[in-house]
Amino acid sequence: MWRSRGRPGGDNPPRSDARTLEYIVKLSQRNQIDANEFFNAIVYAWANGEARCRELTIQARVKGKDRCVFLITRGHDVVAQFPMLEKYLKEPSPFGRFEIFHKNINPTSEKKSKTLPDTGILHIQDLEVGMKKVSIKAQVTEISKPKLLLTRNYNYALLANATLSDETGTIELPLWNNNIKAVSVKDTVQVDNAKVAMFRGRVQLRVARNGTLRVLENS
Repeated sequence: MWRSRGRPGGDNPPRSDARTLEYIVKLSQRNQIDANEFFNAIVYAWANGEARCRELTIQARVKGKDRCVFLITRGHDVVAQFPMLEKYLKEPSPFGRFEIFHKNINPTSEKKSKTLPDTGILHIQDLEVGMKKVSIKAQVTEISKPKLLLTRNYNYALLANATLSDETGTIELPLWNNNIKAVSVKDTVQVDNAKVAMFRGRVQLRVARNGTLRVLENS
């Protein structure tokens, strides 16, 4: 996910890197923390293993050759987990010089309001990390090959990632066990009571325990 594609490197980071940096700034916004203060705490955790930032605890969980995975918690609740390239951790502030962070990204700035459709169904471009009770209608354009995973409860489960698309964009939807066979490529589906999360630098739509995934039109 950290491999740059397309144009040669310059002042702007690869798209996946920029999205991770943007996610860090959005985390600071949601927790009402200045972005630079939050970033400095992440750097401290990188150097010392752990840091406190207001009510949040930041832990450097895994250090690789050129990156580090951070776990953010509040008490016993997990707030976020994400990887970050160490080259940005060595900068005073990695996001100040990128255009993407100059627009409506300051925690003190007034958030742009969105007008939701009367139906309550959102477009993919309206989705933001942290949203809950989300409903969308989209087409399945791709389903990855299922993988067998060992869960936290030491049970085995099948996981495949479906790509959902509408006229405004695409988003990843994890499918577990029986849900993998419930949909097919080109199906039009509706997802209700889902949440939007970030996983390994990718934005995902996840069906909540009491949420639903249903096919509206078969391929």
